[in-house]
Amino acid sequence: MAVVKTSQESRIGIKVVNGVNASGTNVFKTLSFSNVKAAALDQDLYDVAASIAALQSKSLVEIVRTDQANLSGE
Repeated sequence: MAVVKTSQESRIGIKVVNGVNASGTNVFKTLSFSNVKAAALDQDLYDVAASIAALQSKSLVEIVRTDQANLSGE
């Protein structure tokens, strides 16, 4: 039986440094954006996320893309 993957939606997470705790360790915050088109190109999503991160006063740590898909057997 062949498995068919159907892309549903994607999310983008922009992880930034949100300060330091009492022991001096960085505290992180993730800004999440959902309902991103699954067909969007990685480079386009990176460029948009980097632009959003540039508007923040906090330092960018990473950009994460999370994709969701349905799997069905045929």
